[in-house]
Amino acid sequence: MWKIFIGSFKKVLYSPAKMSDNKDILNTANAFTKACEIFVYKFINDRKTMPIVPMITNMAFAIELYLKYLLTKNNIDLPKGNNGHNFEVLIDSLPQKIKEELIQKICLSYNEINSSNFNAKIEPIKKCFSDWRYIYEVRSQKGIDLELLVSLMLSLRNICMKIK
Repeated sequence: MWKIFIGSFKKVLYSPAKMSDNKDILNTANAFTKACEIFVYKFINDRKTMPIVPMITNMAFAIELYLKYLLTKNNIDLPKGNNGHNFEVLIDSLPQKIKEELIQKICLSYNEINSSNFNAKIEPIKKCFSDWRYIYEVRSQKGIDLELLVSLMLSLRNICMKIK
C-alpha cells in the first residue's frame, strides 16, 4: 500500500496561498471533509478498525477551516492564538445572517439544537480540534457528540459551497 502511494507521488510541493485567496481555505476544508468520508466508508466496510480519533480531529479541523473561510470571505480578521481553534469564538465572529443560517441548517439535521440552545450545545465541542489532536494527554474519559460535529461540518460545507 505505501509503495503504491510513494510511487504515485514521491514528493509533494506546496506553494503557500495568499491570505486574500480564500479558495485555498475552502479547498483544504473540503479535503479534510473528504478524509472523514473515507473514514466513514472504511467503518461501514470494516467495523473493527474505526480510526475515531483521526476522524474527529479531521472533522474539527474541517469545521475550523470552513469558519475561517466564511470569516475571510466577509473580510473579518481571524482570531489569533488558541481562539483561532475555538468554534465558539469563530462562530460568534461570523456575520449575524450567516450565524442564523448555520443554526437553521443544523436544526434541519439535528433536532436537539435550536436558536435558544445553540451556544450551550456548541460549548462542549468548542475546543474539539485542540482537545482531540492531543487526546493521548487526556487522563480521564473523553466523549463527544458525533451527530452534532457531523451536522456542524456538513452545514458549514453547504453554506460555504453556496457562497463560493
